[in-house]
Order: sequence, then C-alpha cells, then structure tokens
Amino acid sequence: MGKKLKKNVPVLRFPEFEGDWETTTLEKVSVFHDKKRIPLSSEERQIRQGEYPYYGASGIIDYIDNYIFDGTYVLLAEDGANIINRSTPIAFIAEGKFWVNNHAHILKAKGSNHFLVAYLENLSYDRYNTGTAQPKLNADVCKKIIIKIPSIAEQEKIASFLGAVDTRLNQLRRKRELLQTYKRGVMQKIFSQKIRFKDAIGSEFADWEERKLGDFLIEHQERVNANTHLPIYSSSREGLKPQKEYFSDRELKNEGEYGVVPKNFFVYRHMSDDLTFKFNINDTGEDIAVSKEYPIFTTKNINSKFILLKLNYSDEFKIFAVMQKRGGTRTRLYYKNLASWKTFLPEIREQEKIANFITAIDRKLEILSRQIDQTEKFKKGLLQKLFI
Repeated sequence: MGKKLKKNVPVLRFPEFEGDWETTTLEKVSVFHDKKRIPLSSEERQIRQGEYPYYGASGIIDYIDNYIFDGTYVLLAEDGANIINRSTPIAFIAEGKFWVNNHAHILKAKGSNHFLVAYLENLSYDRYNTGTAQPKLNADVCKKIIIKIPSIAEQEKIASFLGAVDTRLNQLRRKRELLQTYKRGVMQKIFSQKIRFKDAIGSEFADWEERKLGDFLIEHQERVNANTHLPIYSSSREGLKPQKEYFSDRELKNEGEYGVVPKNFFVYRHMSDDLTFKFNINDTGEDIAVSKEYPIFTTKNINSKFILLKLNYSDEFKIFAVMQKRGGTRTRLYYKNLASWKTFLPEIREQEKIANFITAIDRKLEILSRQIDQTEKFKKGLLQKLFI
C-alpha cells in the first residue's frame, strides 16, 4: 500500500466546508500598494499635525493633516526587531483615511482582509528575514511568502469567529484599563484626604497626623556571600523577578555579597533615571537575595499594605522623590533620606480600611488579568488549529 498523502486541511474546521486548501503565495492572494507609501520625518510631521493616523511598522506613531489611503487594508511590518521577537503585532488592519511610511508593507486581500491578517500574524518569519543588522522583510521576499488559503466563504467564517474572540479580548482589556484608571484616581483622592473612611458604627476617624516615616521603619542589613543558596531576585517596576528571568536567562555574577530580604520585608532599587521608585514586598514565600545596594526594611505600628500604596502611588511621595535629585542623570533615594520623609498618616484602623479597599480592587484586576491571559491562550490554540 502506498504512503497516504497528507491532506491540505486544518486540524479544526467548520463542518460546512470541505476540500483541500490552496497553496499559493502572498502576491497571488493580495494586491500590494507599497509604491504609494511616503515617509515623513519627525520634523515634517511636527508641522503637519492633524487628525489622520500615520502608521509605521508596529501601528500608529503620529497624526497628521492628510492621508494617502482610504479604506480597509492589511499592514505588514517591513523591518524591526519585532519581526523576530514578536512583542507587538506584525500584521494588523488599518481602516478609514490614513498615511503609511516605508516601514510597513500595505496590501489589500483579494479575499478577506481579516483572515489574511490572522494568517500572517500566525506565521514565523525567520526564513523570510533578509536583514543583517536588523530583521527585514523586503518586498520581493514578502510577495513570495507561502500562503495556504481556503475559499473566500471559509475565510470569512474563520475571520468572523476570530473577530468574536478579539472582541471579547478587547472588552476585557478595556475593563482592566478602566479599573486601573479608577484605582489611580481614587488613591489620589484618598491620599489627599478628599475621600475619608468611617469605622464600623459610622463614626469619623481621627484627623491625619504628620509623622516622620522613619518612626515606622526598621532597616535590615543582613548579608550573604555570592555562593548563597538563596534564590537571587531583582527589584523591578513589575515586581520582584528572579534574576535569570529579569536578565533574559543571564544570572549576573556577584563577587561580593547580597542583601537578604526576609519574607514580607520591603525592598527597592535606590537609583532611578526618571524619578520613579518602585517599592516591593517579598511575597515569594521564602527569604531571597538581592543586590546589596538595594535598601531593605520592615515596618512597625503601621499597615504594610497602606504604606506600600502611599510610597508607590501618592503624588506627595513623587514630589519628595523629585527633591532627591542632586544633579547628574540619576536620582538616588538612600534609606536615610526615605526615613526622613514627613507625611500625613491616618490612624491604624483607617489605614486598614484603605488597604482592604484597594486590595479588593487589586483582586478584581487579578481576575481580569487571568481572564485576558486565558483568552489569549485560547486564541493562540485556535490559530494553530484553524490554519495550516
């Protein structure tokens, strides 16, 4: 018996469709409009500000006073590291009146534009990369990209289905964005005392009092040597990250010592290029090691969650951080300076009310983030099965 030929069909398919998909090239299933593109320098765009989107390789980068294209088109990045690392979409829809520079190919599908975008977004471009210094998809190679494509009716069915998934994703992202905006706004009102909480029987809490932060902090200066068994972390704006993860699988060599951050202690990077300092609490469940330059402390007679919020989000602390700048490109916030900060604080019971209120918002944000992650994974799985 001869070897069975592999059918040109996807793993997952709508039941009303049958037959093999056609193997062809991108130039045969679309019309390229690259010759109409016109790049504008940032200086030119500055004097031509307007209402029309100006697109580059990864999306809208400006708005100007005129347009070249009017309709629905597919944009495919022509160059940039994103062609390989895929940190942002490489293919996307541009609709309405807009302008495109020479860093994105522009084409119109002969079938479904939305199907083509999803197909191109699902491809790996390693073998099509013609760049040396940086990744590039030149026009000739781009036109020869192999495409496996079904009938227009099936394209539209797939595009409609994926569009529903995208709508759900966008709704979840929008809900998260609105909740994050609400959280930021309500925290500023809390810290400026425009919003006050009451106790269990509805009575007002005492007035906030100005106190020195150092009265509530205990510095921790425990050290371990470089061959410590403790996991090594970096304190980043995204939280505490294992050093290998933070530095892309490179664990930096430290010939001296590390600082030890016990469970539930605070740590922060004391240098900033943009006057922003991010404080983290060690919630990993174990003691960890960090750069010995990072200040480490715990608290006493104050709610840890409350003071974490005030340090990370209050405008009052941001003003204090600006005052630490002493020339040079970097601002340094040493522990002794942090401890000297004078700020208004509520009594401990109101601190707990505030912390619990913000924690409830954070839980909702975590649920939304999980839903977004699950939906993104669901979509990725669909793409692998709906396309060949």
